[in-house]
Amino acid sequence: MRFATVVAIASCAAARIVNLASYDGTYQASATSTFPLTFTTENSQSPYRDFTAAVGLSTLEEKFDATALGTWIANIDFVDLDQDVTGTGNFTVQINLPSSAFTHGSGSYVLTAAVLQSYGVAWNTANMYANTTFSVSVPSA
Repeated sequence: MRFATVVAIASCAAARIVNLASYDGTYQASATSTFPLTFTTENSQSPYRDFTAAVGLSTLEEKFDATALGTWIANIDFVDLDQDVTGTGNFTVQINLPSSAFTHGSGSYVLTAAVLQSYGVAWNTANMYANTTFSVSVPSA
């Protein structure tokens, strides 16, 4: 009986989003550019579902709080993308991030994702915040 309980619990375990991957190089912003936002995941003992994320942009100078979203950029629906229950590893979502979003020109920026997660047997909910800093080159006007 105990073995069956352990198997049932283990089958409900899933990975959850834990961070944003670093962006290598300098992002070349254009009027129509998209940014490859990569979410990293890891296994959990509890069942997890990642439902949605709000993504925001700020400069390094504006980023004084890890949970501050900054200027809203995009919403991501993980259920629609079939990424609400994942395995360990990562997955990438392309988000529209044109040069007009970088109001302070070229430099260092921070993308923040506020991920709505549900977890555990009672399916509690919580927000998980993840940040990644990257360099941007914006063409001169």
